[in-house]
Amino acid sequence: MPVQVLFYQNSYLSSAQRLSLSIQQATGLQRSGSENNNNGAPSSLVKAVLTFDGKILKKKKTTIKKNCICPIWNEVLTFEVDPRLISKCKMDLIVVDSCGGKILGSANLGENAGHGARIWKEALRGQSKVSRWLPLIAGPASR
Repeated sequence: MPVQVLFYQNSYLSSAQRLSLSIQQATGLQRSGSENNNNGAPSSLVKAVLTFDGKILKKKKTTIKKNCICPIWNEVLTFEVDPRLISKCKMDLIVVDSCGGKILGSANLGENAGHGARIWKEALRGQSKVSRWLPLIAGPASR
């Protein structure tokens, strides 16, 4: 499976208790195995799952982009989050093939999320002004 990346930008406005996540695009998405039709191009969407202390607070998803290895969503997903909880929250971004629900890859943002931890902290401080590419990990998001 090729390396996959997801382009995103996020910001948190504490006065409005609003977390905004801009899902721009993904590259290199491929179906695998017997599902490999349409030149291996999946019909994909991104699920954003906000958790606190292992419990799901909110879930949102983008529209489906059909038969595309480099889908462009250009969509903003907005979550209402209490400022007392936001620093301990975690966001899982899961790219799913809508035909069969197979997970194509995932990325994590939040405390103890490696590269995603630094990006999360920048967003909470209002310093996340630039969109970035995040590598997608094969398989389901960690919980």
